[in-house]
Amino acid sequence: MSNQKFQHRERLLVVVYLHFMKSNKEILDIILDIERSVPVDEIEYKAMKIWPIIRVGIWKQLTSLENKSETRDGARSSKKYAIKYFFSKMGVVLSYIKYILYKKEYGKKDVVFLSSPNNRWEKVDGKYFRPFSNSLQDISKEAKVESIILDIAPKKQNPVYGETHFILEEIENICSMYRIIDFLKTSLHLEKTEQIYSLDKLIKFAKSKYPELVFGRQFITERADKILFCERMFKKILKQIRPKIGFSVCYYNPISMGYIKACRSLNIKTIEIQHSQQESDLMCISWTKLPQGGYLLLPSRWWCWGAKSASGINSWSKGFYGEHKGIVGGNPWIAKNISGDYKIDYADNDKLDAILKDKINVLVALQPIEPILSNTLLEAISNSPANVNWLVRMHPAIYERVEEIKDQLKNTSNKNIEIKYSSDIPLFSLLKKVDFLVTAWSGIAYEALLFMVHPIIIHYNGKEAFKEYIENGLFSYASSHQEITTILKLTKKDFNFNEESPYMETNKEKMKEIILSLIEK
Repeated sequence: MSNQKFQHRERLLVVVYLHFMKSNKEILDIILDIERSVPVDEIEYKAMKIWPIIRVGIWKQLTSLENKSETRDGARSSKKYAIKYFFSKMGVVLSYIKYILYKKEYGKKDVVFLSSPNNRWEKVDGKYFRPFSNSLQDISKEAKVESIILDIAPKKQNPVYGETHFILEEIENICSMYRIIDFLKTSLHLEKTEQIYSLDKLIKFAKSKYPELVFGRQFITERADKILFCERMFKKILKQIRPKIGFSVCYYNPISMGYIKACRSLNIKTIEIQHSQQESDLMCISWTKLPQGGYLLLPSRWWCWGAKSASGINSWSKGFYGEHKGIVGGNPWIAKNISGDYKIDYADNDKLDAILKDKINVLVALQPIEPILSNTLLEAISNSPANVNWLVRMHPAIYERVEEIKDQLKNTSNKNIEIKYSSDIPLFSLLKKVDFLVTAWSGIAYEALLFMVHPIIIHYNGKEAFKEYIENGLFSYASSHQEITTILKLTKKDFNFNEESPYMETNKEKMKEIILSLIEK
């Protein structure tokens, strides 16, 4: 890419960052200011405290360059349109009737896992595998604890590992049917519109101090209603399974919040499994205003990889009724791999090895943030020596943008870029083959240390989240392409790979003990 193109892109990005982008610290400061100034714990819809829905909405608004129009209110439909809308959704109605007539039967289990739609699939023993759900499921099985996975992936996988039920289609059909019924009742004035209590105080405060934020009532109620719809459905499923524990991965979407609320209403312990580093996850840190008994949309426990993550949860939760706590469970996926319990094969290993031979190999772990490919990264790729390979690993949440990303990488004119194998091969197999990791702030950085791979952090959020590790020389921070290429000239002996206190625990026996104690309590 020419210097002129880079300079033009640089100017555009500066404008973008000034007007839209904020660091996680800046966003957290805004959220904390709102929590101090507004009784957010009183914001309620249909007897449900909904600040968690709004909080994640603020986070997404301030970290995304996407059009915020979807958060605004649209015009309400007429009676005539309501009837037309109903008949346009006859496919949903028929699916709902089918669901009523042919309901799934679930057997009793001690534990239920709810997957995240954006978690990566791995291949274990030739079967599709969810790293955190399936690995903890296997560890539970070793402790004689039976479990089931409810998967909300948009695409069913086959063959799939363990006892897994794909339920997204069922959820969406049922939610659509509930939405049709509510829409018709409201449009035909058969039921009065529900109010969001205390939202006006938030809107008034934000309008005067943070006018860039949008709080569309319709947007909020649609998400709140979906949570309540999912709660209804999950209660029916959970009453069949009768579990003691309900695990989730990445809880802050309407389906998962509905699952958590259903578990809580049935006195089932809810536990969120850590899936990445939590220090920059604004739905895991610094909750300062909670209602009595905590939020029913938040898990009661966080299964954390290590003491640092758990203390991050407990630093804010200890003063709030003991309802939300972090426990040191450890990373089950790494634990199982360290033990050599899984056969993880990749058909194109030899092809990738041929590409990597006699080169300095850099793994780039992309994240669903804007811009996905930063100017600093693109310049580093464009200006890197010929003996450097760039292995670009897609995040599951951005697969649909792969062609756009490929086009940007082509513009660097660097031929040493690989994206297909790097995105498909299991992470731990890949970490065994590379020398460096480049990422904004992905938790893969902690995993890289276990494989003697040096992480280079290139985003200010990562600089803050990994501050201690950067200061101790475990990670490097690079704010320019020159700094990145300078680090790539160093060798393993120039870096520190020894953590004083491990970020991740990997003791399987301890994990079994924790699961058994949670079931027995």
